[in-house]
This record gives sequence, structure tokens and C-alpha cells, in this order.
Amino acid sequence: MYSLNNVKGGILVKDGKRTSCELGVIDSQSSLVSAACLDFTLGKVSEDTQYEVYLDNGIDGKAAKYAVESITVHPAYDSANHTNDVVIVQYNLGGKIEWQNIILPDFSYVFDKVVYVRRSLLDMDSMQWDTPKYIESSMGYNERCMELSVIYSYNQNTVAYGNYSLGTPSVDLTACRVPYGILYGLLNNQTHLIGVFSYAAISVYENLCNKVDYCSYYAMYAKFAPYIESVLGRSINLNLNYFGEGVIQTNASFSFGYKPIEDSRSTGFI
Repeated sequence: MYSLNNVKGGILVKDGKRTSCELGVIDSQSSLVSAACLDFTLGKVSEDTQYEVYLDNGIDGKAAKYAVESITVHPAYDSANHTNDVVIVQYNLGGKIEWQNIILPDFSYVFDKVVYVRRSLLDMDSMQWDTPKYIESSMGYNERCMELSVIYSYNQNTVAYGNYSLGTPSVDLTACRVPYGILYGLLNNQTHLIGVFSYAAISVYENLCNKVDYCSYYAMYAKFAPYIESVLGRSINLNLNYFGEGVIQTNASFSFGYKPIEDSRSTGFI
């Protein structure tokens, strides 16, 4: 059985209520989350919503919660088509960096396998977490996922896909089946963050809660590493040992974003 004890995960809490938004935890002071999880007013993050992060007991055996102190939305985020939905949330800024998750450059052929994970918080007061739900798989070409999402077809090196879903993780949430919230890659028995759920597309002929003809998509964060480091003002834990120095820098920049879509086809977002 696969274990998540060597990686830290978490969820976003809004105004004291659990959400299905899983965090791509970078370290003890910062995480990544989909922009769709935030409330916006006139194109800016609403100041009326209070955000917290709840972290599980991976790595150090300690669960924790923090108020979000800083939110940075990627400057090229487009809410209409879910591109560049990379948001950096910072917290615990009065402390120090005590641990880091590993982020792996997005070269899917080197993974031993990939793991789709969904975490859920059973009790907010005691910070008791349910056993994470997961499915092991492999990454490869999927023609149907390209057909359902023009974004993916134009950005296969930046967006990962999956066609898995599971039952609702919490009584507070929808009764419909939900996507796995985060994607990890396994390499040499180490768990590496690949990306966090971004959006999903379904066939127009399917019921929203059935999602039989369905793909979910995950923004792969390694591509955005220079941008993330520029916002944080420090290095993140990128595993470059397998590839050698400079791999990320040759594939990304501080202004990195998705390729523009030059196609009239539509996609079905949820």
C-alpha cells in the first residue's frame, strides 16, 4: 500500500468552512492552489473572504492550521478558460522554513508511477484527517482528454490529465463525485509534487454528477518554478539531481504562462 507519510498535504478553508480545494504544499510557509478556489470581486481577490490552510501530519507527524497572510495570483490568470490558474498562498510568515515538499520537473517519462490523491478533513477543531484516497496510474497520451480540452491539447507539457473521480470526501461538500485533488509523481521511492487540480471537462451529453465521459486536468507547477521563487524570494525544493542543473531554467521563465489557444473549439468546464 502506498504511504503519504513522507509528503505534506492540506486543504483550503474559506470563512471557517471546509472546501474541496487541495493545496500543493511547497513548504511550511507557502502552498499553491487553483485560482478557481478563491473569491474574486472586479477581477481581484475579494478582501471579504477569510482564508486558512489546514495541513495534515505528513513529514513531521504534526497537523497544523494557519491564517493566510498573502495571496498572489499569476498575472496571466484567465478565469474564462482556466489558464495560468496558479495562486501562491503564504502563511506562518513569522516562523521559519522547517520542511519542504519535493517538486519534480515535468518529465513524465521518468516517473516510476503517478498517484492521484484526495484528502479530507474529518474534524476541524481536532484537525483529524481521514485516510487519503488515492489511485496509482501512469501518465501518457490520451486522445479523448485532448478532444475534451483545447487548453490541454495546446499545453501538454504544462497540463497533466486524469480520468478518475471518487465519491464525495466530506458531508459538507457536493453529493456528486469529485476529481482527485492533487497529483504526485513517484521516483526512487520519493513522492514529488507534480500539480494540483485545475479544471475538468465533460461531454455535453453527460450528467454533471455522472461524469462518465470526463477528464480532469492538473497544472504542473515545475514549469512555473522561476515565477514561484520570484514571488517567495527564496528557492523551492526542486529535484534537479536526476537531470542536472539548468533543466528548469531552459524550459521556463519568470513570465512563463500557458500557450495561447488558437482554436474555435469549446470545452466543458466544471
